[in-house]
Amino acid sequence: MLIVLAVCALLTVLALPMLGNLGASLRFRFARDGIERQIDSLATTAFAQSRAMRIGGADGVVLDLPRGWTAEVPRPIDIRADGACSGGELFVQAGDTRFHYRLDAPRCHPVLVP
Repeated sequence: MLIVLAVCALLTVLALPMLGNLGASLRFRFARDGIERQIDSLATTAFAQSRAMRIGGADGVVLDLPRGWTAEVPRPIDIRADGACSGGELFVQAGDTRFHYRLDAPRCHPVLVP
């Protein structure tokens, strides 16, 4: 019985540091998913509000990014009032990690480019 308790204690000591990493990893993943949902909803928002929108550029939509994250759009992406978009690329920087998204016309659904 004592050996079983010792093995359980050892496994617990080894697993605890990984649980902290799991929490940080989940927060990071949820933040990235939230950004993807924002991008995905822009065409629907443009259609619902009957107004054109733009991602990028001086007059573009501002994404709600976590603190320390940045977004870059090499060429502005236009979304018409009917919800159709011109397509393009979007880069999101989170610390040392950079995500490259392709937004295909006409839906503008973000696709993560490996």
